[in-house]
Amino acid sequence: MWESEASRERYYAWYLSTDYINGGNPHDDGEPVRRKSYKKRLAEAKAKNAPELRTSKKCKYCGVEKPLVEFVKNASMRDGYLNMCRACYSVYRKSHRGRVKPTYTIVPSPM
Repeated sequence: MWESEASRERYYAWYLSTDYINGGNPHDDGEPVRRKSYKKRLAEAKAKNAPELRTSKKCKYCGVEKPLVEFVKNASMRDGYLNMCRACYSVYRKSHRGRVKPTYTIVPSPM
C-alpha cells in the first residue's frame, strides 16, 4: 500500500500532529478560504465550454458553406442555429406538410 517506509512515516506524523487532532490543517496558511459565488462559477463554466464564434456554417442537406444569417435560429442546437439553411428548411417543410399527422385526436364530448 505504501510506496516507501518514509512516506508512511510522514503520513502518520501528519495524522498524529496536534494541529490535525485539534481540528486544524497543518498545511493551511491561516487565511480563510472564500468560495466563489454560484453566478461566478456558472459564468466561468459557460466561458470554458462556450462554442467558438463562427460567421458561417455548412448546411446538412445542400452541403454548401453559408453565412449564419441564412440559417434558421434554433435554441436547442449548440450554436443556436438549425443544421439546415433557410432554403433547404423551406423545401423540407413543404415536402413534409401533408405527411405529418397531428399528435392529438378530437374526442366529442358526451352529451
